[in-house]
Amino acid sequence: MFGGRARTARITTSIPARPGVTRDFTDSALLLSLAGDPIAAAKGLSKSDRKSMRLLGSLLDPNHPAWRPLGTESARRGHTAVDFMMGSE
Repeated sequence: MFGGRARTARITTSIPARPGVTRDFTDSALLLSLAGDPIAAAKGLSKSDRKSMRLLGSLLDPNHPAWRPLGTESARRGHTAVDFMMGSE
C-alpha cells in the first residue's frame, strides 16, 4: 500500500481551533467597554491593529453573548467602541 507508508490527509483552516475562544471574546468585550474615548482610540489604530480588530467582527452584534456579563451601560460603551474601531479604516 503506497510503498509501505500510510498517507494521512492534512486539513488546514484559517480559524485557529483552540479552547477558550469564547473567553477571548468576553475579555475583548470587557476591554472595549473600558475605552475612554473610542473615537480617539479608533483614530490611533495602525493598519495591523485594524487587521487584528477584524477578528472581533462578531462583537458588532449587540446581542453577542460576550456583552451579557457587562451589564447594559458597559455593553453599550463597548459596542460603541468596537463599532468605531471596526469602521476606522
